[in-house]
Amino acid sequence: MASDLSAVQASLEELLASTKVSALMTEKREVIAVRDDTNLLEAVKLMAAHNVAACPVRSSQAPDGTPWREAFVGFLDTLSIVYYLYDTLEDIEKNGGNAAHLQNDHRVVGVPVSKIMDTATQGPFVPLTPDHTLRDVMLIMGRFGLHRLPVVSGDNVVGIITQQKRSVFSITHDASLKQAIEMIRTQNLSAVPVLGVKQELVGNVSSRDLRNLVTHGGLFSLLHEPVRKFIDAITAAEHEAMNPAIGCKTNHSLQQIMQQLAVSKIHRIYLCDAHDRVLRVVSLSDILNVFVQEDAGYLAASFNLE
Repeated sequence: MASDLSAVQASLEELLASTKVSALMTEKREVIAVRDDTNLLEAVKLMAAHNVAACPVRSSQAPDGTPWREAFVGFLDTLSIVYYLYDTLEDIEKNGGNAAHLQNDHRVVGVPVSKIMDTATQGPFVPLTPDHTLRDVMLIMGRFGLHRLPVVSGDNVVGIITQQKRSVFSITHDASLKQAIEMIRTQNLSAVPVLGVKQELVGNVSSRDLRNLVTHGGLFSLLHEPVRKFIDAITAAEHEAMNPAIGCKTNHSLQQIMQQLAVSKIHRIYLCDAHDRVLRVVSLSDILNVFVQEDAGYLAASFNLE
């Protein structure tokens, strides 16, 4: 058994080391970037129009031709916007207002992107080139807990490689949307499973789903309502079901789990017992990290990272 695992590890290491980042960028999509002085509402409209969850932010002080290390200052992502709006709404409610006042509040109208970035927790801005490998992607994401990495060519960001993070928390279907957001935020999760009356897996709320709070501002009125109402509202707004929570059982093999992740095009799967009660979450990065090991000093030498 040990020899079989070693053979799989060797094969996967070889595959990851030989697969270039460029191979992951087969779909030609324009990378949308904003300046740090861009109005928040304008940035939200731009991200919604291009259906992206995050975009790189360029310094307004960097003229054309500035090297990317000086030009780009980080990412603006939907969750950071949701958290900023959430904090603003909490303050509005403390002063007797409600969600209807959010859109016209001075902290939302006219606020620059840099304000949201100042309140967000961000890791290092570590770029890849198209010639870096999938092994590099896994090592950097694993070391710094990053969900996305920019791909640069010359002085431009030409792509973004994304990955989700493992979560080990859950909420019940009658918990409020506010509780779901607070859990995702405080535990630094990318998703949280929703459990039914018997603690069985009935749904999932992810950072992708929370994007709808930005694109459909009226949904903030559901903040204190059960999360199931948010799920129903999103389903109605998008005329399609939200991404379901995919589960597996303890007797499933690693190969079966990897196949489910690949076929369903998801980054996480919930490990459940015989009664569909969630035991833990297994992410794609969890599986790959079993096989991918960093050589001593590799990241420091290759990316100037300690």
